[in-house]
Amino acid sequence: MKKFKVSAVAIVSMIGLMSFSGCSSSTANTYSKTIQEMTTYINTQIANDKVKGLAIALIDDQLTVWAEGFGNADVANEIPVTVDTHFEIGSNSKTFAGVMIAQLVEKGLINIDEPVTKYLPSFKIGAPLGFAAGIPITIRSMLTHHSGIPGDIFNGGFTLEGKSHKIMKEMNQWFLNYLANDYQAFPVDLIGSYSNTAVALLSDVITNASSTDFAANAEALFYKLGMDRTSFDHDSPKVADNVSKGYITGKEAGPFRCNLGTAGSIISTVQDMAKYLKMITGNGMGERGRVMLPTTLETMLTNQSNSPPLDFGAKIGFLWQLSNQELSYAGNLCWHNGSTMTMTSNMIVLRDHKLAVVVLSNTSEAGSVVANIARQTLKLALEEKTGIPPPAPFVPPYSPPTTWPQATLDGMSGIYVKSDTTGGYLKINSVAGGLEWMDAGKTVKVIPRENGWLSVADSQTTQYKFTVVFGRNVMLRDTGNKTGVLAERYSPVAIPDAWNARIGFWDAFDLDPADSLLYMPDAGNPTIEIKVADGILIFNCLPAGSGGTFIIQPVDDTRGYLRGLGRNMGSATQIFTVDGKEELQYLGIRYRKR
Repeated sequence: MKKFKVSAVAIVSMIGLMSFSGCSSSTANTYSKTIQEMTTYINTQIANDKVKGLAIALIDDQLTVWAEGFGNADVANEIPVTVDTHFEIGSNSKTFAGVMIAQLVEKGLINIDEPVTKYLPSFKIGAPLGFAAGIPITIRSMLTHHSGIPGDIFNGGFTLEGKSHKIMKEMNQWFLNYLANDYQAFPVDLIGSYSNTAVALLSDVITNASSTDFAANAEALFYKLGMDRTSFDHDSPKVADNVSKGYITGKEAGPFRCNLGTAGSIISTVQDMAKYLKMITGNGMGERGRVMLPTTLETMLTNQSNSPPLDFGAKIGFLWQLSNQELSYAGNLCWHNGSTMTMTSNMIVLRDHKLAVVVLSNTSEAGSVVANIARQTLKLALEEKTGIPPPAPFVPPYSPPTTWPQATLDGMSGIYVKSDTTGGYLKINSVAGGLEWMDAGKTVKVIPRENGWLSVADSQTTQYKFTVVFGRNVMLRDTGNKTGVLAERYSPVAIPDAWNARIGFWDAFDLDPADSLLYMPDAGNPTIEIKVADGILIFNCLPAGSGGTFIIQPVDDTRGYLRGLGRNMGSATQIFTVDGKEELQYLGIRYRKR
């Protein structure tokens, strides 16, 4: 394993070499306490098999003060991770699209409040099935995940290397063809709903607005940043060597190829990613020249959404996330995370203190571990640099139990669709003095409090409220430092006979033959079980690794949409008749009944 620590002498030498930046670090801090504690923590996670291998880099202003690899890039052959190991960075790629859009705004080539069709004339999509038609989709709404463009219509988005695959341009054309016969999930600016599809299409927007091929734009950016071992193109010689294996449920899988372009295709190293974050801490200056003006950087990292009430204060810039409750005590920050079929990553910049960290891993289940490593590293580094300690854990003020009329509790009972990527719903029942439901096989019983919330009798760590927000009947959950929509109330509608006739199992038949779903451990061809329970139409998506359980609200005999408020919710389900046989279209894949 390779470790890189910076001595005071080295710092002086490096500052002399970095005169191009106009910005140098004012500290010779070696961050020994941070490195020691995090090294122990990371090694413990590897020993407990939480992650197979990872690389980390800690940045102070324009210096990489710590870069190290841990664990193995190839477990079977015991090849260790180093700072030069290549990883897929997944959705962290989106922030590079944000940078390229910001550059075009700076040049006057893009107005983010123009409709996307100005820069992508072939774009077309129907109004959302569950809502009235809204305002046009703009570049701003795509940058902030408020466009309503369905998010995860991946068919061929991740494919097995060495087999047929869609490259970025082909994937985008497939998206455009698909969306022309699809519908928005939500109206623009109703709610933040993460959309890989929308961000993938931004590569075409960049090409058309700049009159320059996207690949050339990307390479010019990487050159300015000094990122010579980074590419969107998996076939590039820059990323051909020292590529980590990927692991799912402890098993080697792949190698898979991400074909989603600006939404998630970059391969890089922590050394190169550190150079990227130095552009943020350096007010827009890259290793080989200025990437953007400081004012442009500030705009890119300022909240650009209209902050609808259902977002509960979440902030997002040009595809950079700007809200992180756990680190909010550190002031202004920006961050993103990423995952592909086998890899996870996280990067955070504490802008007010010019501290940044990036963590790249080769384990699909390690997302929470990687995020925790990134946050804990910055907490320790911030304390070493400034003396500012992390705040004490939040303890909600005690609110005594109270009594609500039984009619009030009865009015809260019903079916609530969870705002979760795996779907599901809760059956809330009123009981004497409170409410009760089953969740993940466990009974939850809550009682009212004087503060207007409900919680279990012996704790207020998690509290619930049933209310109306932006015209939606929702169940809120508060965990002390974060409030959001847990579920939306659903009143069952009559199920048309045509949908009742479709009860049974439907198997995917048009999945890309190289799609990763077919090659993951313990996976198989996607199947949907259509069934009726509790008077509602349900899609149970199998295998478990590729879906969940979703409530479908029929619109007519051939169309319906996912109920709920969250990622992929609101997406359309459609029936097409081809050669006399019905085909079910759902999130980019078509199915036929067994």
